[in-house]
Amino acid sequence: MKIYIAGICGTLMAGIARLAREQGNEVGGCDANIYPPMDRQLKELGITVDIDDGSGDALSCDADCFIIGNALSRGHSLVERVLREHKKFYSAPAWLRSAILRDREVLAVAGTHGKTTTTSMLAHILAASHNPGFLIGGIACNFDSSARLGEKYFVIEADEYDTAFFDKRPKFMHYFPHVLILNNLDYDHADIFADIEAIKTQFSYLLRTVAGDGMIVWNIDDDNLNDVMARAHGGFSSTLRFGESENADWRLLSCDGQGDTMSQTFTFSYAGEEFECVLKMPGKHNAMNALAACAAAQQVGVAPHDAIRALASFTGVRRRLEKRAQGGKAVVYDDFAHHPRAIHASLEGIRACISKGARIVALFEPRSNTMKLGYHNADLSAAFANADRVLCYSPQGWSGASAFDAHADAKVYDNEQAMWEAIQADVSGTGRDETHYVVMSNGDFFGFTGRLATAVEKLKKN
Repeated sequence: MKIYIAGICGTLMAGIARLAREQGNEVGGCDANIYPPMDRQLKELGITVDIDDGSGDALSCDADCFIIGNALSRGHSLVERVLREHKKFYSAPAWLRSAILRDREVLAVAGTHGKTTTTSMLAHILAASHNPGFLIGGIACNFDSSARLGEKYFVIEADEYDTAFFDKRPKFMHYFPHVLILNNLDYDHADIFADIEAIKTQFSYLLRTVAGDGMIVWNIDDDNLNDVMARAHGGFSSTLRFGESENADWRLLSCDGQGDTMSQTFTFSYAGEEFECVLKMPGKHNAMNALAACAAAQQVGVAPHDAIRALASFTGVRRRLEKRAQGGKAVVYDDFAHHPRAIHASLEGIRACISKGARIVALFEPRSNTMKLGYHNADLSAAFANADRVLCYSPQGWSGASAFDAHADAKVYDNEQAMWEAIQADVSGTGRDETHYVVMSNGDFFGFTGRLATAVEKLKKN
């Protein structure tokens, strides 16, 4: 079959391209730009990407079916041609359900935070004893791609964002998981959800798609998830609770950061037995992610000790507190965190691992729709409490600059060059102090991560 994917360079769409190619299909696609990290994956697959310049002249309609990404909408030239010429088309989640998931046991990871990391952990655990398929919304360092066809089990990141211009349900409504992880639930995606109640409603619908012989693994410490489970579970599926609560089936007991290695040892209890796990990622939030992955893996036959052994070799996910450079006493991390809860968790995790008196300098871009619309302004100051210094970029029209007034050392810039000069000035003074730079954005952020990494690497040469 010849499949054409519109918006192919997106993380989900590039993963779909790989899965379709592994099935033996001929795959092509288009995007407005060919960009990392998925450009390498597509090139390795030998997939030709047409540049979508908006005119549609260079785009092929010679395919058996089209998979249309949610970045495209009515008025797009290819969309209009597909509709006008009555071509067969799918959203990415609908194609995935029809072509792959219908015949698999699906393990899905949902929640506002930690989906990519937890999905990667779960896939890595299963890979030690099975040959799972997976589709991850990022690049796990232990795998050479974001997707794999695999065999019986399929691990998938279950996103609550809408599916396509013609299907406004969350993507996760297409997956019908056998095992469902619910990590947490916060307000996000203000461009499509009016409030937290609207998101809770969608999660309640997700619960109804889990079969009676399925399992829901959920975070009992999360008040919003408690609410969703109380209103929508209905007792049709079995449940397992994880968290720090004494009522948790899988209970987190302790987390201890291991010096400047950015690793930790955490302990947990299950079924009357205590376990210890070494994880090469800092932060209690990552211990919780790992705990959820262990609980889910047990549902398909992986014993806790085997899951722990697998996690010892898990090396993280790109752009999730990814260490990018070190020079002198300075270290640079790239972090996708763009919500106050995630920002706080990342900075708290670093603080638990570094030397007493070491500095944390956070570089922050409020890029998500929810952040730019000002919904999280009141929570920003507390989110950066563990940062000794904050350098924040303010996009045009953003109302959150004043949120940093209470911070002891925070500067807000509306000019890229001025902010870069401030970053350079800070780097030039790091010879005296151990400094950890954390670049926090869900976008490119003017390439600051790479530029800062280069500047820091020069310190060890001077």
